[in-house]
Amino acid sequence: MKNSRHKIIAGARIHFERFVDSQTAPSEEPLPLTHTTDAFDLRDIIADREIKPRYCSVFGEDLSYHFYGRPAYRKNAETQANSLAAYAPVIFIFKPTVADKAIAAFPFDSGAYVGERYSDIMHHRMSVKDFGLAPPFEKIGKLVAFYFGNNKRYFDQIPSSIKGISSSEFEAQSIKELVTYRGKNERDDRSSTIEIVFDRAIELRGNLLGIIVPNSFIKDRAFRAQLTSTLKYFGLRFGELRFFRNADLGNISLTSLIGVQQLKREATSSFARARGSNLRQITKSYFEDPSGVLRVVCTFSSRYEGKGKRKYWFGYHETWDRWLEESEESFLLLGCVDTRMFLRYRYSL
Repeated sequence: MKNSRHKIIAGARIHFERFVDSQTAPSEEPLPLTHTTDAFDLRDIIADREIKPRYCSVFGEDLSYHFYGRPAYRKNAETQANSLAAYAPVIFIFKPTVADKAIAAFPFDSGAYVGERYSDIMHHRMSVKDFGLAPPFEKIGKLVAFYFGNNKRYFDQIPSSIKGISSSEFEAQSIKELVTYRGKNERDDRSSTIEIVFDRAIELRGNLLGIIVPNSFIKDRAFRAQLTSTLKYFGLRFGELRFFRNADLGNISLTSLIGVQQLKREATSSFARARGSNLRQITKSYFEDPSGVLRVVCTFSSRYEGKGKRKYWFGYHETWDRWLEESEESFLLLGCVDTRMFLRYRYSL
């Protein structure tokens, strides 16, 4: 981020920023940034190979918005639901270092603040600018550490105990109310996901980690070829994630590692049958066909609760890369132990 205070937050009260600055710096590495758009804009972004700022009515400037570590923003949220492919959501994932070019950050969706979605827990004389954070990037990590404890809790939107706010820290108290809110008013996790603002174009080359697009677009051969070519240009791998619902996974006791291993075998067998092939188990997680041309890594996750939502976390090991890269065709299977479902990710190009 820049070293001066940009005009979109200039002239504001800085009590909240000073409060964040006073917190302990986190030991964790920063999270990636996300930018949510739709399929219509995806074509232009691929052609331009950058995300350009656009006029923002909130601050009266050409700006682009990203979220820290989570794809919380919903483009076209006010548009009536329809089946137009042009409105399909697309998510760009950027390296954390991109934030060094930002001009400001907010602890929430600034547009929702101006739209008075948080007015019930804010003093009526507070301004959105009062919550603006100027560079450097470390402030964002301090914000996460104080209100959530660590990156994982922030991602799951599970606040920490949040102690140490004095009675005169009004803005910090309001943010505490926001991240711990359990009221009946309509509110989503944009209210406690950190927004990062840019006034310049963000180049994809050297900054992009990945793009998430709907599976329906992958079936379009022309689009798939264009996207694959673009990813190769940026040194990225094309992958496809597909759900297998109601797969042939039996009613297995999950109270032991034996049950998890049985789930892995049944998931890979279901996957192999869908392809008309056979797989043999090499290790606890490695599977391959008799010729060694097809290789699969299968792993399962338990369920983790967060704000009433089901969450699944999967570890990934670099040794898997080396093993999968040695085959002509390879896949990663991600299973959920409490559901009859797993996801298939094509690893090979």
